[in-house]
Amino acid sequence: MRILLLAPFGLGVRGTASARTLPLGQALAQRGHEVMLVIPPWDTPADSGRTYQDAGVTVHHLRVDDLRCSRISPRLARRAFQQVAVYRPDIVHIFKPVGHGTVVGMRLMTQRRRPVVIFDLDDWEGCAGWAGRISRWPGEALLREFLERWALKHADGLTTASRLLYSRALEAGRAPEEILYLPNGCPADLPAPFTPAWRERRARARQRWTLPADGTVALWSTRFHEIALTRAARLFSALCAAVPELTLLVAGAGLAGEERLWQELVGADAHLRQQSRYLGLLAPADWEDAVIASNLGLFPQDDTLINRARCPARLPHMLAAGLPVVAEDVGEAGMYIAPGETGWLVPPGDGQAFVATACGALRDEAARMRMGEKAAAHARERFAWGRLAEELEGFYTRIWRRHTLRYNVPITRQ
Repeated sequence: MRILLLAPFGLGVRGTASARTLPLGQALAQRGHEVMLVIPPWDTPADSGRTYQDAGVTVHHLRVDDLRCSRISPRLARRAFQQVAVYRPDIVHIFKPVGHGTVVGMRLMTQRRRPVVIFDLDDWEGCAGWAGRISRWPGEALLREFLERWALKHADGLTTASRLLYSRALEAGRAPEEILYLPNGCPADLPAPFTPAWRERRARARQRWTLPADGTVALWSTRFHEIALTRAARLFSALCAAVPELTLLVAGAGLAGEERLWQELVGADAHLRQQSRYLGLLAPADWEDAVIASNLGLFPQDDTLINRARCPARLPHMLAAGLPVVAEDVGEAGMYIAPGETGWLVPPGDGQAFVATACGALRDEAARMRMGEKAAAHARERFAWGRLAEELEGFYTRIWRRHTLRYNVPITRQ
């Protein structure tokens, strides 16, 4: 098949394009499909107009350097539509049902001879979710709500990153065969945990960040919006006080500079000031080094609609690297982690349980190693991008064949 993936934004701080859309495209290309990823880089304007190959995927950044306010420019949606017309795909898979992508989907759906139009939902985008949190004016929130509801109703098919979003699609009246639950995946080429190659990489990573070779290290990989930062500071301060030899690595960046508030909280707390290190937003290979350098992953999150609807891309990646994780049981965390087998789950909002569980995990090396090995094996078997791409390929084929019969379009590609 010829497949066009339309990203919602650039390959920068925001995660969907780099952590979900691109690896899915690469896995589809490995299965023999012709794949183009079209990116409207309104948030990464340095990429304007760039086109290159990445693991079999043609990555094309639309031009934005001549646009004012490219984030809301109708010309950017027009350019995306023109790229679809030139590429002539069988499938157009639009990631996130808001913004330029939905406008492209609306226009495509008015054409009789058109490609299959599928939308990917990986967040609750409407007023109850992200629109109510990040919209700059009330009209923007209402527009995002309208676009999301339109996609839910009119797309040929839907992929959802979480079980909550799958249920929402059903409640919107979609048939189960029109929806594919497609969680985030993990790479299959990470070194197997506790092998010589893995231990060598851990030693290099610890040397790079001047961490003790046999020290106790925990990693909080965050976007700074999953949990109230004052609550996070209390949790991690208590953990550092209970485990004085612990070094807490904090990796990530917020969408609106939330990391600055975190650093202020660290400066005001003696335990965090002495035992935590902020690594900032890391490149993918550097982030993997931080994961491998750590003994335990920490994944606290508030029980909110946004967190219940999302699918954290970092979690399967950490598990696949052999890093056991202590997580609050919100949203998809319970789908990735089997308690007592591949990690630990604690009730959301129970800070004492989170700290006590993390302390126990940090003091039990044998349990961490056992769970790390099981977590890696399970994640690589169930959530490898290659396996998820196979499921997506079957979904594409089913929707595409139904589309060709409905619109009397000749079936010319397999």
